[in-house]
Amino acid sequence: MHGAALVSTGRTTQDVIWLDNDFTVNLGGFSDQTLNEARELPVGSTLITPPVAVVSGNLVHAFGVGPDHGLYHWVYNSAARFGSRWSPQEMVGINIWSPPAAVLTGSNQIDLFCLGPERGMLHTRWNGSKWSTWEQLGGAFSSLPVVLPSTTGFDIFARGLDFMVYHVTNWKPGGPADWQLLGGGLFGEPVAASAPAAVRLTTATLVFVTGADGGIWYSAFEGKLWRAWISIGPAQHAASVGKDAVTFISEPVPVPHMSGDLSTGGGGTEAGPTTGANPAPSQPPPFSIASGEHVDVFAVGSDNALWQKRLDHDGWHPSGDWSSLGGSFACAPSVVAWAPRPAITTQTPPAHFSLVGPQTDNTIHRWNFDPTPTPLSSVGTWSADDNVSHPTFRLPTRYTFAVENIHIDNIRSPSSDTDLGVATLKIGGWPLRSVNFNFGDLSNGDHIYDWDRLGFIGTVELCEPVLYTYSIVNSNNPGVEQAIVTMTVKGIEDLINDLFKSVMPPPLGSLYGAGLFAWLGDKLLSIAFGGCDGLVAAGSMMYLTGRDVQEQMLHQGSGMPRQFLTSTRTELGDPPTTCQNSNYLVFTSITQT
Repeated sequence: MHGAALVSTGRTTQDVIWLDNDFTVNLGGFSDQTLNEARELPVGSTLITPPVAVVSGNLVHAFGVGPDHGLYHWVYNSAARFGSRWSPQEMVGINIWSPPAAVLTGSNQIDLFCLGPERGMLHTRWNGSKWSTWEQLGGAFSSLPVVLPSTTGFDIFARGLDFMVYHVTNWKPGGPADWQLLGGGLFGEPVAASAPAAVRLTTATLVFVTGADGGIWYSAFEGKLWRAWISIGPAQHAASVGKDAVTFISEPVPVPHMSGDLSTGGGGTEAGPTTGANPAPSQPPPFSIASGEHVDVFAVGSDNALWQKRLDHDGWHPSGDWSSLGGSFACAPSVVAWAPRPAITTQTPPAHFSLVGPQTDNTIHRWNFDPTPTPLSSVGTWSADDNVSHPTFRLPTRYTFAVENIHIDNIRSPSSDTDLGVATLKIGGWPLRSVNFNFGDLSNGDHIYDWDRLGFIGTVELCEPVLYTYSIVNSNNPGVEQAIVTMTVKGIEDLINDLFKSVMPPPLGSLYGAGLFAWLGDKLLSIAFGGCDGLVAAGSMMYLTGRDVQEQMLHQGSGMPRQFLTSTRTELGDPPTTCQNSNYLVFTSITQT
């Protein structure tokens, strides 16, 4: 998810639109290396999704989903009198399940695509004075749509409920939508962890996705058939550095560059490594790319740095691991490409581009790429705008899932308990995350823990499921702790694979308390627990969609930051001889981060 949208308003100026700490829309402008003050804001512009925007002349059209799940529209007119540049808030749609994709298809014509009831695809068009009636394109999806316009229609891409990529080619308003699978695990294609991203070159359309394996994959269409998916790997392989691999944790951000044309919205064009000479390219791609055309792809790694690769007619640069641009990114960046006016009009000038990205310190930063060769880099250099003010931002769908407090009315062992906690978090198609913590000898009473003991920070899209689980095991034998962790995590992975692939997942309550406890207990039976050792508590928080999380936070959350607190009690009777009936009350929380 993009936390800030950067839209081009000229060759050297861009507008950036984002949500501040109160989830209110802000609009600022970059001119050279200065971020202008945020312009006067529309009343009631609180959103639960980051805003998106398109520019038409003096007008910036902004869109976003409100707390009531309505789709709202504002227009900023830079030519209007100061103090009245924002239009009144306008509701465009109701019961919306994703941020919209906004496409400028005429001088004052905008096509909007988003997910509606049952997570089906919807479309409406602004003709400069009014919106058309919403039309249903069908399907059922777990990501926002990605739309490429053409002279005759639209190519539309989205991730399905099964986390595979689906598409419609050359769809025309008013016509039927024939959704087709664009790969899906049968021939080694990726399970899509991220939403897809797509770009169009002169000779091919390219679709990119971050797979469940943490690598970025792409497929190409040259007019007849989509080619098999190809992996261009994680950001950095473990073997190349002797450490853990750096996998991707954001969607890819591709940006095409075609001779004589600069595209906006996704990335730069002449981008290369930060330092050093231009590396040797890989083998040419299995499809044609015209000379002078290329695509830059950016994505955030598990180290929170931004990484980059470039594809041209020679292949991928660099040929091995990606180039790290550094930074500490909280989500995918937004990029605009631009070019200075050439001194000789017959020349196509090399492209510069600007990049903005929310950082993990909750501020927005900007970088620029200048393709002018330097002694340190033959392909140009990146520079950070350190002298620009860094406004604060928040992602409304970013949460902390955690065990807050454990209240033990009665421990299992008469003398002391050595308790091991294991927590897992699964969001959509992203890899399962797990953490474990040895509490030490617990006794009766309250035990309060920081979130990082058994907690995670994660971003949940409105239309994807999420499952957080915890389990507490009484284990007086340190020798079996790793086996407990391994079997618990493997068991949860098996359960999630069954749940998330189901057309109708089980009711929310079926994974709470006794249900999950009995299921996990069966998975751990093969471990030779002795005495009073064994599983003593387990629970979960499961939501079929991120929108369900939003609803719970809105109606039952409290405090600042907003937090939802719930609890699960686990009571075990009929203990073995010399053991006691145990009674655990575990409080779990979701906090808007």
